[in-house]
Amino acid sequence: MAQISSSPTPAPVWLRVLGGAVIALMFGALGYAVAIGIVAEARLAVERHRHVLSYRGLSEFSLERLRESLRFLAEHAGFHPEAIVLDGYPDFATVDEAEIAALKQLAQDFEVELWITALRHREGQGRDSRDVPAEVARYDDYLSVIVRLEPKADHVMLRIVKDHENTELADLHLELDPQSLLLRWS
Repeated sequence: MAQISSSPTPAPVWLRVLGGAVIALMFGALGYAVAIGIVAEARLAVERHRHVLSYRGLSEFSLERLRESLRFLAEHAGFHPEAIVLDGYPDFATVDEAEIAALKQLAQDFEVELWITALRHREGQGRDSRDVPAEVARYDDYLSVIVRLEPKADHVMLRIVKDHENTELADLHLELDPQSLLLRWS
């Protein structure tokens, strides 16, 4: 996932809407597909079960516009996503509680998992006891899962910081290769 841009020009808002087969493929069968040499078939399955919407910045994006797009995809294309990934929205530095509540309501209304990104500044940003930026932690009641990315010399570790109401958090043993952008077991 991309980070929220801190540049003065608005970053594009990317939305990936994923169908059911993609979720299973991404987290289960993709590694197997690579191992047995059917990468092309796996890629085709992913391509057939996703839809990408792009907005030129936050000025073109709104939750109502997203709702309209999801309704249109359902009605005219028979496309019912199981997961939505929003890159670049919301901006936790400026978002208010009503917007976060509206995001959660959208996920409930369309029965989807909604994944969003947050920019973590390297310095000068308050953090809670879990090392979650304060701007994100203040909306903890609305967030079901929080995954923190920890940069290392040659990879990025993924750490579960919150997993619904579970108090014993699993150690993922997953890392992101920054060159290939592929997840791998560590």
